[in-house]
Amino acid sequence: MFPSDYTIGCDAHKHFSLFAVLDRKGDPVERTRVGHVPGAIGAFLSQYPEGTPVALETVGNWYWIVDEIEEAGCIPLLAHAAKAKVMMGNIHKTDKLDAQGLATLLYLGKLPSSGSRRRTSVTSESCCAPG
Repeated sequence: MFPSDYTIGCDAHKHFSLFAVLDRKGDPVERTRVGHVPGAIGAFLSQYPEGTPVALETVGNWYWIVDEIEEAGCIPLLAHAAKAKVMMGNIHKTDKLDAQGLATLLYLGKLPSSGSRRRTSVTSESCCAPG
């Protein structure tokens, strides 16, 4: 298990990503929109401790976002988009709820994994479940 002070959910779009950050108790501490310009995601995530897990759905152009997450010293965890949507159970879909829902699933250790691009596979269960 990799203890972390924060868990982060990322809802990526074509021109920006929305981030929701939860603290060690699962309480929201930050929600922010980050434009898709080189280095912006890494700059945002660099304020969090190395090894902070970041949940991201594998839709659209997520490859370069994973690169920025890793460059910031955080751990990208790829979520199965369709399964995550069902597990979040949000009737009224909004981007803020998507980012928050991913962060919450990650915090609970219930993020449905779509695999990892990292050499060492990390799952939400081994990384983030509250203990």
